Amino acid sequence: MSLDLETVLAKVENLDFEELLTLQEQIIHQLRTKAPTPMVHSVEHSSSRWVEIPGAYRFSATEIEAELAESFTPEELAEIATTDLSNLPPGLKTVTEILSEDREDRF
Repeated sequence: MSLDLETVLAKVENLDFEELLTLQEQIIHQLRTKAPTPMVHSVEHSSSRWVEIPGAYRFSATEIEAELAESFTPEELAEIATTDLSNLPPGLKTVTEILSEDREDRF
């Protein structure tokens, strides 16, 4: 093990959760940059809801705004823009309940 790696590992123990996430992102970026072949990522136990699918198409911000404009009125879009999405209340039904009702309706 190199001296640089030993130093980094010793300092990792003192980092808080947010700093560890930032470190993880930087390490993943460096791995992708330095990987000799395209890497396939598998995340077994991730608390994040974000799943990256290599080669998948990603909508641009303009495309997303255009899609939202087709579904919502300007007043609704203005209300959405002022909503804090990081602290939403729980929904009226769980995803399991919604899926169960959908299955019941289909059969």
